[in-house]
Amino acid sequence: MATIQQIEVAAEPVFVRSTWGRFIQWARTGPGRLACSELACVDAVRAGLVEFVPARPGRTTVIFRLDAGSGGVPWEELGRQLAHDLVAFKDYVERSGLVERD
Repeated sequence: MATIQQIEVAAEPVFVRSTWGRFIQWARTGPGRLACSELACVDAVRAGLVEFVPARPGRTTVIFRLDAGSGGVPWEELGRQLAHDLVAFKDYVERSGLVERD
């Protein structure tokens, strides 16, 4: 069984991918805790857990997959936490002023 969460971000895939590491560093220094930081999210891209798939022009679908037994967290809770993390990531990318607007 796998937990899969995804979200669409208003930025190009190359930018979204390059922002992931900065987001994780930002999240670690902030007041909130991310479920993915508990699960070695910094290496999640290299481990193949996170994908950045081109969507419509100028948009990227971020997909996060975890297999059963990851982190010892109940599936329902893990799904909620990952969904929250992806919303936080989307907000970080889209509202940080890092994305160029036309």
